[in-house]
Amino acid sequence: MNHRYNVSHYSDMSIPNQITMPFGFYPKRVEANTQIAWLRQSGLFNHHHNHLFEKFTNAGMSISFLNSEALSTNQLLTSDLILFESQRCIADRTDHDRTHKMLGHIRCQSRAPLVLLTDEQPIEWYISAIHSGADAILPLSTANEIILAHCNALLRRWRPKN
Repeated sequence: MNHRYNVSHYSDMSIPNQITMPFGFYPKRVEANTQIAWLRQSGLFNHHHNHLFEKFTNAGMSISFLNSEALSTNQLLTSDLILFESQRCIADRTDHDRTHKMLGHIRCQSRAPLVLLTDEQPIEWYISAIHSGADAILPLSTANEIILAHCNALLRRWRPKN
């Protein structure tokens, strides 16, 4: 008999109660005063950003809005998380290459988690962005709570509590 598919073979295994979590349990970000660098292209801002900004500040995070074209190494080194906003036309190959070069530039200067907020792109673009240095890529249409949860998860792994 092939035991690989015999469920009764594993019936004596139990799951300890310590690892089961009650419904609705969400780990919280443990450190206050987290520094976030939000890199934006000049002139881009919408009301979705206001709500997202409020979510971050209510969670105890400090955000510095920076122009992605005029970025200093010190600004990246003092950040716990980097949000890079890229809203470019998918048909424009120059903007596509510029975004990926910027991701590589950021990654060379900082190992902080890098979250790319973008408009909808082809799958190949997402894969290329991850290879260029993005840790997470989220469409701008993503709910603010989900963006905040992704950022918290990356921060927990980046700076674990001592």
